[in-house]
Amino acid sequence: MSEKIFLLLLILPFFCGGCVTDKDLVLIHERIDKIEVAQKKLSENLASIPESIYGLDNKFLEKDKKFRRDYARVMNVQNNILNDISKLKGELEEKTHEIKLYSIISDTQAKKISSLSKKIDSVENYLDFEKNKASVVSDKYVEKNKVSVPLFNPETAGADELYNMAKKKFDADNFDDAEKLFSMILVKYKKSEKADNAAFWIGEIYYRKGDFKRAVVKYQDVIVKYPKGNKVASSYLKQGLAFFKLGRKKNAKIIFNTLIAKYPSSNEAIIAKRKLSSF
Repeated sequence: MSEKIFLLLLILPFFCGGCVTDKDLVLIHERIDKIEVAQKKLSENLASIPESIYGLDNKFLEKDKKFRRDYARVMNVQNNILNDISKLKGELEEKTHEIKLYSIISDTQAKKISSLSKKIDSVENYLDFEKNKASVVSDKYVEKNKVSVPLFNPETAGADELYNMAKKKFDADNFDDAEKLFSMILVKYKKSEKADNAAFWIGEIYYRKGDFKRAVVKYQDVIVKYPKGNKVASSYLKQGLAFFKLGRKKNAKIIFNTLIAKYPSSNEAIIAKRKLSSF
């Protein structure tokens, strides 16, 4: 109805002029045709808009679905790693309990051996009495001229002294004594600058022993408890290598990528990139 009114308004001036020629009618028809063409084109453009919007909606929905899938996959992998670490901690607690039981048995045996050794020493002392008597003078001379060297006492040693002695034990492959001294630092001097390094070297002890499950747990302690320490990047690297040794390549890959993202310019990141290239 509005279109007819529009056409009448368009034609009306001609009729009001009092004379409408054929030429005027032609012009009117041409104008009407142009208007109809423009109207048709406008209708087509308007009709295509919903399709474009629909296409954009589909693209957005697809991207949203992909993002949700990727996010779910990452969270699943992360949860798997945390579950693995939790299982390893459980196994560690079982092993610790077994070690304590073994230690109690060993202490009992050690007391028996010590008692027997004292009896043997008393017999030897009795038999060698005359021989020892002859050497008393020379022993006194040696004792008098001996240079006194202060003995290392872990109970009274400071954090630095404990750490240096523990590191010497570690370098000499005396892992049991090294672990005891490093553990003392974590108990007596847990807020010292040596604490994170001590925790890291305990992880290294288990890695050197081939106990990769326990090593993973100890490296995780460094990452969680000492996030601002100087051994975090090294702990990520060695944890990834320990997972690799256990045959858990997916976990190792996640750890290596985390290391590269957090410490991209570190030497550990360079090693991690080389290791990833071999997967």
